[in-house]
Amino acid sequence: MTAVPLIPGMALEVGLAIVILVVLLGGLALRGPDKRRIGVVAAVGLVILLGLAFRVEPGSVLFRGTFVQDELAIFAKRLFLVATILGVLASLNLRAETFARRATEYYVAMLASLLGMFILASARELILLFVAFELMSIPLYVLSGFRKREGEAVEAALKFFLIGTVSSALIAYGLSFIYGIALTTDLAGVVGALQDGHPLLILGMPSGGTCSPPSMPVSDGSGCKLASSRTGNGVAVYGSLNVYGQKGSGGAWSFVGVNPAAT
Repeated sequence: MTAVPLIPGMALEVGLAIVILVVLLGGLALRGPDKRRIGVVAAVGLVILLGLAFRVEPGSVLFRGTFVQDELAIFAKRLFLVATILGVLASLNLRAETFARRATEYYVAMLASLLGMFILASARELILLFVAFELMSIPLYVLSGFRKREGEAVEAALKFFLIGTVSSALIAYGLSFIYGIALTTDLAGVVGALQDGHPLLILGMPSGGTCSPPSMPVSDGSGCKLASSRTGNGVAVYGSLNVYGQKGSGGAWSFVGVNPAAT
């Protein structure tokens, strides 16, 4: 992999940021109580990004290896785009007055979460991974309580927020152990430390070596968190490849420390 200029290396992320800005400004410019039409703009922008995703070449490395656009990252981003497009298209038929009035916020939150997934797929550094998790999760808190005048929505958002906050704190705690062992936040150095079998990894891996988004935990009792949604499952699989796997010189992947319950 070779280092490339910022914009070509992050074409999908920059493109998605532009779509978010267009949706936000378009929603502000729309007059009247019904702003669901802005969903069409979001859908068109996502379809364009999906086409761009099939033209992106792997091999980009940015920020000293912190952000990598490899084949697996591009594949994951295509999946995220397809899932989000389906979600946007399904929401175009929603007739609730609350949604019609606040459609702009709905689509901006959805696209912001997608941006977090994009960054997560290319992250090769623990701090960036954690930030990407949070960028993906926080908009989902908003979406879960979007119909704020309904008791069920408020309860769901509160529970989602509390569980996600505690889970994020546990992950940060575990990552501190992993950093103390590996003396680096780079994932390549972390993989090397895992292969050495340091005893403190027993403390760090269950909480910091999670293989699912911090806001979607369903504990299986084995110290490895499982995702509770289809989008989360995609991130979970990718996360396990990121943290525990490394590509050998022959092109084959080798894994260390993968919990069998998560595979």
